[in-house]
Amino acid sequence: MRPFLLLFFSLTLSLPINGIAQNTDVDVESGVCNLSAFNFEHSASVRIISNWEFYWSKLLKPDDFYIGKKPQKSGIIKLPSLWNGYQLNNIELSGDGYATFRLLLYAPQLKGKEVRIRLGRVETAYRLFADNELIAFAGEVGTDPYSTKAAWIPREGEFTPKTETTQLLLQISNFKHRKGGVTSNISVGLKENIVSETARLISIDVFLIGVLLIMAMHHFGLFGLRIKDRTTLYFGLMCLTVAASVPLSSQLIIVRIFPNFSWEWFVKLNFITNYFSLAAFTMFLSYSFPERISLTVARAVAAWSIIMTIFLILTPARVNTHSLLFFELVTLSVFVYLVYGMLKAHTAKIDGAGAAFWGTFFLAIAAVNDILADAHVINTLKLTPIGIFIFIFFQSFMLSIRSSRSYTAVERLSTQLMSLDKIKNEFLALSGYKMSTPLKVVVNNIGAQKGYLILNRNNDWYVEAEAFQGNSEPKAILNVLLSDIAKSNSPIFSVKAVEQVIETKDSLLLYNAKENEFFKMDEYIAKNHVLSLICMPLMKAGKLKGVIYLENNIKQNAFDEETENILDLLSSQTSSLIDNASMFTELEDLNKNLENKVSERTAEVMLQKEEIEAQRDEIERSNQHLQQTLSELSVKNRDLTDSINYSKRIQESILTDEEVVKTLFPESFILFKPRDVLSGDFYWIEQVFVEARAGGMKTEKVLIAAVDCTGHGVPGALMSIIANNLLNHAVHELGVTQPSQILDIIQDGISTRLRKQDGRATQDGMDISLVSYERATKRLEFAGAKNPLVIISKGELTEIRGDKFSIGGLNRKTKGGFMQFTNHEIKIEGNEQLYLFSDGYPDQFGGPNERKFMKKKFKELLLKNHIESTEKQKEILETNLEDWKSGLQQLDDILIIGIRL
Repeated sequence: MRPFLLLFFSLTLSLPINGIAQNTDVDVESGVCNLSAFNFEHSASVRIISNWEFYWSKLLKPDDFYIGKKPQKSGIIKLPSLWNGYQLNNIELSGDGYATFRLLLYAPQLKGKEVRIRLGRVETAYRLFADNELIAFAGEVGTDPYSTKAAWIPREGEFTPKTETTQLLLQISNFKHRKGGVTSNISVGLKENIVSETARLISIDVFLIGVLLIMAMHHFGLFGLRIKDRTTLYFGLMCLTVAASVPLSSQLIIVRIFPNFSWEWFVKLNFITNYFSLAAFTMFLSYSFPERISLTVARAVAAWSIIMTIFLILTPARVNTHSLLFFELVTLSVFVYLVYGMLKAHTAKIDGAGAAFWGTFFLAIAAVNDILADAHVINTLKLTPIGIFIFIFFQSFMLSIRSSRSYTAVERLSTQLMSLDKIKNEFLALSGYKMSTPLKVVVNNIGAQKGYLILNRNNDWYVEAEAFQGNSEPKAILNVLLSDIAKSNSPIFSVKAVEQVIETKDSLLLYNAKENEFFKMDEYIAKNHVLSLICMPLMKAGKLKGVIYLENNIKQNAFDEETENILDLLSSQTSSLIDNASMFTELEDLNKNLENKVSERTAEVMLQKEEIEAQRDEIERSNQHLQQTLSELSVKNRDLTDSINYSKRIQESILTDEEVVKTLFPESFILFKPRDVLSGDFYWIEQVFVEARAGGMKTEKVLIAAVDCTGHGVPGALMSIIANNLLNHAVHELGVTQPSQILDIIQDGISTRLRKQDGRATQDGMDISLVSYERATKRLEFAGAKNPLVIISKGELTEIRGDKFSIGGLNRKTKGGFMQFTNHEIKIEGNEQLYLFSDGYPDQFGGPNERKFMKKKFKELLLKNHIESTEKQKEILETNLEDWKSGLQQLDDILIIGIRL
């Protein structure tokens, strides 16, 4: 960066500042300017900074100084300067009035040569005489507001001195502007030098305008391609407004091209471009560095600029030019704030802050210089165009750096996404339910030689799986405690690394483990010369449930931060696969036990039957034997009951914890009453974070489902596990949050997994109500398979019905496949009560006539009690159910979810 800055400043300083780097200031005695020592042949021009004779309220002519008595002067004024504040007879002059200024120019070397005098801005009308000749004028000089016509037109008066001394007489009148007098330098030189110098000054302005317009169009194009990035919009607006201000200041190109342009509007446009340049400049820095430059402050500056613009349009220049001092104070304050903010950003090493700081700093210096020069505190050149050029150069450099780094980041993310996509596809293609299988996929794609999976079971840590690079079959390690491996004389991995991750719940990345100060003394690392090592925690619902350990002993830096990011992104899918494998193994064991027990019992019953038929004459003995058999069956039945209760615990593990539900929705209840020990109904609630529609940070979405699976008991429970897996697959692995799309994915999964061997789909399936709630935008989406969503708002109940077909075999097929589910969008205003439920409650028989409770009566019950607290509503529903059953058996699983938003 430093060599680049040195090159830039050398190029910038090599340019002539406003084209008059060789000028020499001349300060002389009152009324006489002696230029006899100045070499006009080798220098472009000389600026006359001299004391002029001052004649207030007089418009004198050259003849007045040759005929009769010389007029009485009012005093001496050093030009360029204003007469505002000049003390005359103890009265302080304002900007309004008229006067004559006189100077004797002694330059023997100019005698007989073509000479030019250049005047810039004079407030606001003037006539310049050289001896008896009128050589330059702007506007119409008068003695009152009616006879004076204001104009800002740079003029170059041309004359040929006939003697060594030339009398310069300058008439000025002003009744339109707050300032009166000469506000820019008066330069004199040979004709060819002045013409060349003026052309150079105009060319610099044209160059700046061209550069600024090209930059503006370029960044407007960038904004059109990426509307989210507003930095390019405000940078383009800043370039455009500054480009518009250049011809209105400096060499006043506008009035050179359009000499009849309205002076009033010229002044107003000059002010307006300054206001909008400051607003665009502040907004650009605010969007570039939101951490240090407040967007509220930037919007306040923009609002102030709009208000001042309206004030300028509605008031004449005589009034609105008094706001210049206020504008200068605000500008200084804004620049102090911006420079301070950029300095903090530069100190914090924010990307691009260094270039932004130096550009803002030099522009602030230029602005302060011009403000002081405008107030005639100092007499220097206008530096704002150069300051703007430097600022835009630095900002362009900053934006180029950001674009380059963004492109590099996109390339890196693209590579990372390709790796993630490959691993994800392998995850989806997994056919088995072994815990070692996902570990094998990770080892093969991350560049590890081997890996281990350590899981938490009942507050103890067990090594569950082992996998190696290549085609070797991964191993399942059962019931091996981590503490036993730590005590072993030949540990299979670094227990110290795993224990650190368990303690900190943070990932561990070692580029060269054997050289690490903390780990090089580890027995396993020292003995096996471990080079690259990474440990990643597996988190779920804020709890640590496992650790993935990977290592590579062939090369250093085999793992990097990108590897760490990939593992972190895969942690959710890996956790889900491990959960599925664990649940599948438990259910598989349970089914095997159930089958064995049923077979044993059947064999025993058949044996009993044969013995009874063969020994009918031994009734007494057979009777005793039957009693013994009955006792044994009782024991086996108890075993079956225990197995089913264990299945219940497995099923309950897939249900969202009530503490998590209360955290997401403090005002909520879940009424869950299975008909048998195992249930075909279940509820599912997940919190996810997705990309916001307008960009920026991720937004929260909460998905809530009430699911009614086909069947009861064990069949219903198995179906609920499949439904839970498909929900997690759609949301966590496919990243889908729209309810209708989730139901379509579940439909495809059910039709694939429950197909019979002869190719015909079963009639098994489920009814479901599914909502997605985006808290930030209060946006609710709903889709249902037969089951509805009930919303109670402001005392009115609205039922949003789901589609009239179920998920699974009951879903009717069309020519293009299964019928698609409908997505409903509802705008939430606040304090709405949502209800999702299965058909168990409305279909329950009871009452005086032993009939169904019915859906209509169920909705009336919800509407009647919706104003109660959620806990009270749950209690009312339970009490009403028991009263309605009146001792009858519960016919179906019951599930009701109530949430107050």
